[in-house]
Amino acid sequence: MAQEKGVIYLLLVLCVSLSLAQTQPEDGNLSQPTVVQERFIWPLLSDYVGAGNQVMEFMSAAIVAHALNRTLCLSPFRDGPSRHFGLLWRNGHGLAIEDRYNVEELKKFVKVATSEHCLETCNRKLDATWFLRSQRTPSFPAWEKGATDKTLYEATNMKWSFVSWTSMEDISNAFGYSNLSCVALGGLFPGLRWRGAYLALGAYLPSAESLVQAAAAFQNNTFGLDTKYIAIHWRFEESFCGGRQLGTCFLRCGDGAIVATRLKVEAAEWQAHAENLRNCHFHGVKVAKEDMVDAIYDRAVQSGVTTVYIATDGWVRGKEGKLLIRDVVEMLREKNMTVIGMWRIEDLPNFPDGSYVPEEGKGLADLFGIVDPNERVSSRMVAGVEQEICARSEAFLGTGQSTWSLAVFRQRLARRKAHQVIEKVVGMISDEEFRQLDQTIHTQIIEELLQDNHEAGLLCGYSREFARFAVNVTSETREEEAPDGWIDLEACEMRIGKGGKCEFATCN
Repeated sequence: MAQEKGVIYLLLVLCVSLSLAQTQPEDGNLSQPTVVQERFIWPLLSDYVGAGNQVMEFMSAAIVAHALNRTLCLSPFRDGPSRHFGLLWRNGHGLAIEDRYNVEELKKFVKVATSEHCLETCNRKLDATWFLRSQRTPSFPAWEKGATDKTLYEATNMKWSFVSWTSMEDISNAFGYSNLSCVALGGLFPGLRWRGAYLALGAYLPSAESLVQAAAAFQNNTFGLDTKYIAIHWRFEESFCGGRQLGTCFLRCGDGAIVATRLKVEAAEWQAHAENLRNCHFHGVKVAKEDMVDAIYDRAVQSGVTTVYIATDGWVRGKEGKLLIRDVVEMLREKNMTVIGMWRIEDLPNFPDGSYVPEEGKGLADLFGIVDPNERVSSRMVAGVEQEICARSEAFLGTGQSTWSLAVFRQRLARRKAHQVIEKVVGMISDEEFRQLDQTIHTQIIEELLQDNHEAGLLCGYSREFARFAVNVTSETREEEAPDGWIDLEACEMRIGKGGKCEFATCN
């Protein structure tokens, strides 16, 4: 028996040795592509868009990796355009995926690997570059220059056909099986049109634990962990409606669509107006600050709270933007609302005790509960903390056209949908109990969430491209989105007939 075990052991050693030998280049040149067992997807995130857009790109890549049974490389986020830097942007914290999301939870949806592992395994060389659509020439900062060779660059281009995907089978059929190991995926924005994919992934993409702890410390230090509140994401100051500065202006599609949703039933008056704009190249609405205040106040009353958190990503752009938020905050406070935020506006206190956000340094670190003297607060941390604060609120009102808002909106909706699925089996459970469930149950949850056939995506900005392919999808409703929504919709279309001052654009 001992002799037989020895023979088996030698055979195993021989098989492993042969397997390892097959993965080495014949001439020993390490610069040659290595034959590997793993098959990777490296997301080509755009360096000319902001963090919210890059999150949509990352999610698209994760969904494709799941469908193709590939390992998702955790490529870092990019700095983005300088106009998005804001408060404390020079601190490099926050570019790693692990700084923003809980990777251990992400592993329940898709296989992942560090960027270092992917680069080393692939010898920094790509076998191909696939694109969902054509885009500006992407940068390959971590890969050898040969990665941009035309033979790789347009190896596969979906040419917008991805907007017709409504199942994992659609994705796998579109790409087909490929044994190429090291593949980059680009052209990822504006993301998929199929909401089920985002729900399935979003349920397993919670904030990083460091952000969860920082948000809890911030809330405890400012307005109390037990205080219930609603959250608003403020992105009004940059809504110029395609270069036309009309104050608080928001684009609308011909059917009244806003970000991530199609025509609301309540927007029938806008639909009639849109008929008169059919030959115009510009569709938009101008929202009045009084209507914004009423919309926020009404949602707070509906939610049974008197505290409002206004997320500004830690900053507000432009003189007009600061004046607008000052007026809105003061008007809400006159209605006996407690309004909190991290804006930096002179003579506008941030917190209930009349204090202000500390300047960069120990005071700001203490506010976030950071005890490590070597760790500094960055703009990306501020944005991440604010997204987590919004995610845990009683109700959330996002700003149309903002992918920052969309990220929070989807995270909250995914969490609600996932809990609805599991409640059918085991009843109501906490988020922590949800995480402790067996992987087989998580797989079942993912499969059920993938069945959601509602439409999603930036329908307004990309209506022409989305209209190339007919898709059997269902429109979202305002009732299904509850308790969340979009403040520009609530302050405009939803106040028609209620004394609202929202103005429709003209063809001029």
